[in-house]
Amino acid sequence: MTVCVGLCAWRCQQDARKLGPAIVEVAARPQSTDTLICPDGMPENESDTIPFNLFSPKNRDDVCGWWMPEDTVTPKGNFVKYLISNDTCCRSYLYLKWGNNRFENTGNVGGFRHFNPRMTPAYIAESDQYLFLESAASGGMPSTGWNLWVLPLVPGLKSAVYTTISNQAYDLRSLTIVREIYDAPGDYPLLEAYNIRTHQIKPIKLRHRISAASASWAIDSVSITPQHIFLRIGVLNDQDDMVDETIVLPNDIK
Repeated sequence: MTVCVGLCAWRCQQDARKLGPAIVEVAARPQSTDTLICPDGMPENESDTIPFNLFSPKNRDDVCGWWMPEDTVTPKGNFVKYLISNDTCCRSYLYLKWGNNRFENTGNVGGFRHFNPRMTPAYIAESDQYLFLESAASGGMPSTGWNLWVLPLVPGLKSAVYTTISNQAYDLRSLTIVREIYDAPGDYPLLEAYNIRTHQIKPIKLRHRISAASASWAIDSVSITPQHIFLRIGVLNDQDDMVDETIVLPNDIK
């Protein structure tokens, strides 16, 4: 017997007909809001659409062998909810619902349930127009960069994710970040400051080349304020000795 569930039911029925005579039964959708169909090696279809049957499980310690973060209510009364789907088409995706009593939105974070929990975005700050979340950009140790999630709290603004060189490489007052230029010419990474609000860019020129394949591995410390951009990073001097180089620049791209 072939059992077809949820959004995949129509395709499941079509595949079953191709296999020859069989009894095809469409299962009733579970009524419990805490029911989840675990993967169990079943095939999965990618989709950009948001399923209608998203829910927040009560037991977050073991969701199909995966830890799920707790929902958050911010000091200003905004919320971040972590949702999953009990439909087999979308079971590995994590969804974010965020907003307040005047505005809310839902977005697909992607297949993060298969990766390191550090890659799940977590709330760090808020303004009147945005929520700010942070996550590792990769599941490795050490991480190759950090993601800053900017989620709008008012209509008309777009969500965005920016990769920074460390979890300290942004300033939420001026909305300035320091990031690595991935398509830079040459065989070593380059850095730039970028303002999320104004989209202005300030190149960060080092006297020597960075001592590692990723700037996040070579970074010693970074600090950004509305007035200054401070950076200390490991570089290789002319004798190929590893030394620290310090950069202090005015933050004039606000």
